[in-house]
Amino acid sequence: MALTTTTDTLYDGINSAVMQFTGTTDELGDPEPVVAVDVSELSPPARAVKVTRVTWTVSGGTVKLAWATAVGSEPFLNLTGQGEIDYDMINGAVNRADQATGDILLSTDEFADGSNFSLNLEMRKKY
Repeated sequence: MALTTTTDTLYDGINSAVMQFTGTTDELGDPEPVVAVDVSELSPPARAVKVTRVTWTVSGGTVKLAWATAVGSEPFLNLTGQGEIDYDMINGAVNRADQATGDILLSTDEFADGSNFSLNLEMRKKY
């Protein structure tokens, strides 16, 4: 499947980061999960992140977010349509999975020709 994605770091500071992901497909099928947020690539690098807000628009399928672990992944969000989730009131969504790596994985499900998405992640860094 040809899933074309773009990642833009809108802000990357000492305590927080904001990243935007966009994607579109021109074929049927679903790709393997990819690392969307690599905490070692943040500036400064972090041990992990807490997700404080997610804003999305998904057309034609589902975008799946998962916490990366040393032995796989732990799903935490399935996004369809459009919306916003604010985790700030609970001090952020945290990866509590065993053997967590701190990274966030992104995959799509049921995407067809012309499906697309736009996704913003606001995160607080953990050291």
